[in-house]
Amino acid sequence: MKKIIVGSTLLFGSLILVGCSNNSSIASVKLNSENYIIQEDEKNSENEGILALNISVENTSKQSIDSVSWDDFTLYDKKGNQISVDDDVYDQNDTFELMRASSLNPSKEKSGYLTFKVDKGEKYELHYKPRSSKDSKKTKEIITEVDTSKAKDTSSETKEAVESYVNQVFLNTTDDTKSQNSQTEKNKEDNLALDVNKAKEAFNDKFSKLFVADLQSSGATYQPTVAETSKIISAVKTTNATKGKVDYKVVESFPDSAIVSIKPEVVSFNTIDMSSILEDNMDKIDDSDYDKAINAAAKILVEKLPSEIGSSKIESPNDMDTDGYKVALHKTKEGKWSFDNSDSSKNYDYTELMSAFMAGEYE
Repeated sequence: MKKIIVGSTLLFGSLILVGCSNNSSIASVKLNSENYIIQEDEKNSENEGILALNISVENTSKQSIDSVSWDDFTLYDKKGNQISVDDDVYDQNDTFELMRASSLNPSKEKSGYLTFKVDKGEKYELHYKPRSSKDSKKTKEIITEVDTSKAKDTSSETKEAVESYVNQVFLNTTDDTKSQNSQTEKNKEDNLALDVNKAKEAFNDKFSKLFVADLQSSGATYQPTVAETSKIISAVKTTNATKGKVDYKVVESFPDSAIVSIKPEVVSFNTIDMSSILEDNMDKIDDSDYDKAINAAAKILVEKLPSEIGSSKIESPNDMDTDGYKVALHKTKEGKWSFDNSDSSKNYDYTELMSAFMAGEYE
């Protein structure tokens, strides 16, 4: 699975004689972080994965280094096999990039990413030879040890952050009751840089307004009380939490960004014939005043709806793509995960996601 260019135990032995040092008279190399990454339509196996190394190169000499780029680096496994940088790595948000080529002046430092296909848990050596126009033949390779067992995989972290948000905002449940993962609810919330309570209030408020507008589109002017709409919203959330299903998939995972898809099977008002309920109750009301009759029937519908919701069937939203609704996350300066949960036409997937958990109500 790796790009094997040269494979020789003898070669690796000769390279080791240079010495496992991460500095020379010209430059020093520092390994800042190790992360496993996932690209869309590609999966890391249990034993293999794409490793992203974030490194810093400092010019410790008094002369410029002509160029520092990702293709100046090579990884060697314990058998001396040479592994080249995997330069076909990108994310959908265009936030991840390999170390760009540039010169490096004395006492200056630059950082960037290198990506390699590796065997998980194995140890490697990262080799770098500075390119300097002066005494380039005498320049020794800088060798940095890489232990992939120390690499971080943030895919579960981002998945749990999104799941925590959905559980609290859309389902009104805690992670301890919805997730079998051993990580506590508190830890999951700590990974999320969003105001969940504010998001929950916004969701409930919009759901209430959309439902009332839908009800009054029938011709009724009946205005449900806050208590009545709260019961309906609670019934939807409870039914979705107990009878529904939500699948999460990490589509893409990088050190500072990720995309998680959400595929819910939830309650839909389309499966409840509210028009028939309204008409049947109007027929039972002995009132020649149409407005009074339809408003009285609307009140009965509102009162019956929570039980109708509880017994309704669960289904996948009709407007959902086969890949589900995608949420693009980014890591904040504080090391937490966030995503755009604003209610706007530009944030299409999130708006559609909210609609799905509102039993299909939309503007």
